[in-house]
Amino acid sequence: MPRRPVLLGIGAATLIVVGILYAANRAILPQEFQASYAAGSRIALEVSTLSKEFTKNLEAIAAEDARGNYTGALDLVGGELGRAVEVRKKLIDLLRELQSMAASLPNVRSEEAQRFGIQAISAQTSLVSYLVNYNDSLVQLLENLRFKFLSDDPGVYEARTREILEKMNEDVRTINRLNDEYQELIQRFDATVRR
Repeated sequence: MPRRPVLLGIGAATLIVVGILYAANRAILPQEFQASYAAGSRIALEVSTLSKEFTKNLEAIAAEDARGNYTGALDLVGGELGRAVEVRKKLIDLLRELQSMAASLPNVRSEEAQRFGIQAISAQTSLVSYLVNYNDSLVQLLENLRFKFLSDDPGVYEARTREILEKMNEDVRTINRLNDEYQELIQRFDATVRR
C-alpha cells in the first residue's frame, strides 16, 4: 500500500457533537433537544473510538502488506469491513439525532439562538454526510485491498488504491473545514442561549 489516507481530523470530527453547548444553560433548551444532544454525544464517542481503532488497524494492514503476509492482512481487512458497517449505522443514527435537535429548535425562546442553532445543525449534518461518504470510500479501499491480497498480481490494484486514498484525503479536508464552521456556529448558539 503506497500511502495511508490522511486521517487527521476524523476522530475530532466525529467528536463534534460532544462539545456542543458545554456551558449552555440547559434549562432554556427544550427537553427533546437535550435528549437528542445526549444521544448524539454518545454516538459520536462510539464513532470516534471505532475510527481510532481503524487508524491503528490500517497501520497493521500496511505492515502486513509490506511483509508480504497477505493472509494476515486479509484477516485484518475482514475485521475492518465489519467495523465500517458498524460506523455507517452509527452515523445514520447520529443524523437522526441531529434531525430531532433541529425539530425541537422552534421551542428555543430566542429567535437568534434558533437561527444559530439551525445553522450549526446544518453544518453538522453536512459534516456527518461527508463522514458517511468517507466511510463508503473506506469500504472501497478495504475491498480493493482484499482483492489485491487475493490476487496473483497485487500490483494491478495499486493505482485504484491511490485513487481511493486521494478521494478520502479530499473528504478529510472538507470534513475539517465543516468542523471549523460548525464549531464557530455552535459557539455563537451557546453564547446566545446563555444570554
